[in-house]
Amino acid sequence: MKKTKWALLLIVFLGASVLSAGNQKKIPAKNPKTNPSGKTVEVKKIPEKNPKGKTIEQPLVSKTVLQNSVLYLYGTPDNDMTYKVMDELKRLNIDFVFFDVFKLKAKKEEMIKLLKNKGLSTEYFDYPVVVYNSNILRPEKETHFNKLEGFLLTRFTADIQALMKSNPETQFKTDTLYIYGTTSCGRTLGVTRKLTEDKIAYIFYDVSKDTGKRKEMFNLLKSKGMGNSAKYPVVSYNEAVIQPDQNIHFKGKVFVLLKFLEDVNQIMNTKK
Repeated sequence: MKKTKWALLLIVFLGASVLSAGNQKKIPAKNPKTNPSGKTVEVKKIPEKNPKGKTIEQPLVSKTVLQNSVLYLYGTPDNDMTYKVMDELKRLNIDFVFFDVFKLKAKKEEMIKLLKNKGLSTEYFDYPVVVYNSNILRPEKETHFNKLEGFLLTRFTADIQALMKSNPETQFKTDTLYIYGTTSCGRTLGVTRKLTEDKIAYIFYDVSKDTGKRKEMFNLLKSKGMGNSAKYPVVSYNEAVIQPDQNIHFKGKVFVLLKFLEDVNQIMNTKK
């Protein structure tokens, strides 16, 4: 009898416990991303890291405005020619501003834009790209390299110095030899190679690639009453302009290089 009584009491107790548990309100689990008021808490992200554990650097942005009479170099210090040019300019005490285009994304875009504005190729070229006033100079295969020495550092820095003679207010630099032609023209290549051998500084424009300089060349010829056609190379020095003349610089159909170079030297030695 006692066992039956205790069994009934146990059943009543268990039933009451289950009923009590069923009437309790469920308390939502706390969200680790919410504060007590229920508003979402902003979680600050830790800067992403690369597999080596170093923080990934975003490309630097530069808003430098190019100024007249300031020498700018675009390149990378890891490039051998850029390094040599920078070192040589320092040795010559020539001030310059250098932009590392691998780190400065904005400056790389600026360099590409400058090249395009001059009608120059932006696909395959060597560093450094040198800018002074509105003029651009970069290593060219035909003038700044040879098979024996490779990159002609002295020649390239000489061209930089010639570039720096420019005056922002004038289109052409005083006492500077300009040559207009194409790299596929045998006469042009012969003249530029000989000038390089004789260490005579000049600025060469490939008019097949630079439409602006092509127009400039024809304007020069027109201003001197030399017609609307050109025979390469067209050479300009101060106020003088010459180009190969069939009656003077040819023997039959053969171009007489030395005779043409004599005339180039003559206009360079003519007093203003």
